[in-house]
Amino acid sequence: MFWYIVATLWKQKEATMKFAFAHGTFKNLKVQWKTFQQFCEEVDGISFPVDIVSLLLYMQYLSNKMKSPQTVTNYVNGLRVLHALYNLDTSMFYSLEAKLLSRAIKRSKLHRVKQAEPISIGILDRMSRVVDVTDPKERVMWCAILVMFFCMLRSSNLVPKSKTSFDPDKQLCKSDIIKGQDVMVVSIRWSKVIQFAQRHYHIPLLSIPGSLLCPIQAIYDVLELSKASKSTALFVIPSGKSKFVHLTYPKLSGQLKKWVKLIGLNSKKFSLHSLRRGSATLAFASQVPGELIKAQGDWSSDAYIRYLDISVQQRCQVAEKIKASVLNAINLN
Repeated sequence: MFWYIVATLWKQKEATMKFAFAHGTFKNLKVQWKTFQQFCEEVDGISFPVDIVSLLLYMQYLSNKMKSPQTVTNYVNGLRVLHALYNLDTSMFYSLEAKLLSRAIKRSKLHRVKQAEPISIGILDRMSRVVDVTDPKERVMWCAILVMFFCMLRSSNLVPKSKTSFDPDKQLCKSDIIKGQDVMVVSIRWSKVIQFAQRHYHIPLLSIPGSLLCPIQAIYDVLELSKASKSTALFVIPSGKSKFVHLTYPKLSGQLKKWVKLIGLNSKKFSLHSLRRGSATLAFASQVPGELIKAQGDWSSDAYIRYLDISVQQRCQVAEKIKASVLNAINLN
């Protein structure tokens, strides 16, 4: 009986361990482990687990193949995780040689992270004029764009990667919308930084009467369109008679680029991430306190600052205030 209980618990432990990593994280780890396997096949004498010499060679191998030093760091960390999972020695990953080589790679491969340009409220307004409001598909996608912008949401909160991968615990459902006449509340139960259902947060949306930028009217339109749909998802697209399919990331991203191109901008410079960045920039320009921007966009750190597109005029305010302080100090003396 004892060994039966032990065996059962061990089997349950193996099943539980699958939840240690988010799906996307585990997918990335598998790619990183496959890259190390390729390295071992190309370089004779290299095997798993690695020693310090093998690790340094692997770091240089990655540096030769990849443009970004951060990508090299991520792949090396993936190999460290693999060692840790097998309860193997990981001390070489923290060695002075590994740290110095990592720093050298960063210095020798100067790399600027490319960010999608923000979609301003002006761009959003111009886009609204090329939306075909007679097309139910475009109306659904336009609603998703507005909700993403005004709520500062990540795309993973709105739409799945494919038609069959919708997760009601992650993407917005009809039940997540608390309806009102001039105000709506969007309930968020999961995000990149809320992976263990440790909290929910709610984002209010206000009415913008008579405007195609009104998120509340757009949501009501979508709810009306999807009345016949059996899906719990908020964003579903009519497909044939009484049929609906989930709106997906590729579909929404493609439509955004199409609208951007129609208003005469370079679609390659924009992505769905542009909405989140543009919304944060608008809030900052509207003098919304940083703490509230951080809370609205559900940032767990001050990383939101990197999303802000601070204009030269706004930066001039710093110089002007310093100048005023200097003049004030001089006058006092």
